Amino acid sequence: SFDLTTEDVLGVPTTVFAQRHRSLRALLDASREFGDRDYLVDGERRISYAQHYDAVARVARLLQQRGVDTGDRVAILGRNSIEWVVTFWATVSIGAVAVGLNAWWSEEELRYAVADCEPSQVIDDMAPITELLGGPERLPVPDVDVAEDDPAVILYTSGTTGRAKGATHSHRNLLCLVQVQQHLTASRIPPGIEVPPSRTLTSTPLFHVSGLHSGVVAGLGAGATTVWQPGRFDAVET
Repeated sequence: SFDLTTEDVLGVPTTVFAQRHRSLRALLDASREFGDRDYLVDGERRISYAQHYDAVARVARLLQQRGVDTGDRVAILGRNSIEWVVTFWATVSIGAVAVGLNAWWSEEELRYAVADCEPSQVIDDMAPITELLGGPERLPVPDVDVAEDDPAVILYTSGTTGRAKGATHSHRNLLCLVQVQQHLTASRIPPGIEVPPSRTLTSTPLFHVSGLHSGVVAGLGAGATTVWQPGRFDAVET
């Protein structure tokens, strides 16, 4: 439903969707209905919605075992990959804040950002997350209370006129974006026409809003499939 209402948001009367998910964890839980449908395709590798949920549960528990608590920052550094996305959902599902570090930064820029966001964990391409993606156990994602206006993500600006600045986005921010995109999509489909879930080939980085928010987060909300071609862009390979 896309019905609107007015509610108090951080002390300000604000127009909001009357029916909505109240955290990214709730959006993740709802994605289980997509079952064996592809969620992410990473070159020759792929993961379904069901497999993704199970992997997120395992990584979320690993993060908790490492001492990650509500409000802690978990910095993610690496190329677009299934592991990047699983780590993101595991982080936000336990009330921690996912920080997307620019994989093209220099060492000095990376040191600055890590000092700025003060993460309790830094997960990079060398982290042993892959072994958790296909484990035999089926455990629920840990149950953690998360409020709509709790911080969920920090993404850094381009820093064209100075140091890159960490922009904080709440669970409400991302969930509203997902619902707005669903509303716009629905408004463009003629009545009575059934449209299959989209499959999107993308080269946009996950440390950018277009790759993360408008890509894999909105994609999960719609049951869509995101496809990456690993490595540098190559027209023939693509």
